[in-house]
Amino acid sequence: MTLLLGLPAILWQMSVLPPDKAEKSKKKKANEQVHKINRLSLLLDLTAALFFTGVVCALASDGTLTFTDGIVMIGLLPFLASFPCL
Repeated sequence: MTLLLGLPAILWQMSVLPPDKAEKSKKKKANEQVHKINRLSLLLDLTAALFFTGVVCALASDGTLTFTDGIVMIGLLPFLASFPCL
């Protein structure tokens, strides 16, 4: 789901926020900064998803996912869930 929503927003530079109709420059500048933060958060989220996918592929390279591989993935998930929030 992350890739389905995130990749079009990154590749075609879709607007994550609605266009603002503010006349004040301070409000416009603040909205621009919020837009940049949202875009950075989206990029970090996509990076975390791709990293987790790579780890799963590396763990499954021997053809099976063992109990230990599952523990590694469970341990990695909370870290990657907090990664975009940093």
